[in-house]
Amino acid sequence: MTINVIEIIDEYTIIVNIGSDGGLQKGDKLRIIEQGEPIQNLDGIEIGTVDIIKAEVEATVIYPSFSICQKLRHTLVNILDPLADLKHQSTRAEKLSVNQADISHRKIPSAKPIAVGDIVIRL
Repeated sequence: MTINVIEIIDEYTIIVNIGSDGGLQKGDKLRIIEQGEPIQNLDGIEIGTVDIIKAEVEATVIYPSFSICQKLRHTLVNILDPLADLKHQSTRAEKLSVNQADISHRKIPSAKPIAVGDIVIRL
């Protein structure tokens, strides 16, 4: 079964076409993606796509055949350290030593806004 965004209620809330009949439970995580171009292995067999993650959401209200989902931020409050929310780890990509002739220059899809019909993956 393909799971999709079937309605956008507002900037905080979407509806997806899976519910308790499909095994979804309150709190389950879902990922909304923009599907990219197919990838082939060295034998020419398609093995997947390069997808962009638009958002990760959580099922908040479950019905039999659909669910309401929202992007929820769960934060730990450390009452002993009032600046705890200001501490973040920075991550960045570093250049690899690669064979320049093997670079494919594949176009990676850019993250567009969430739209009705977007593909949803259960995590």
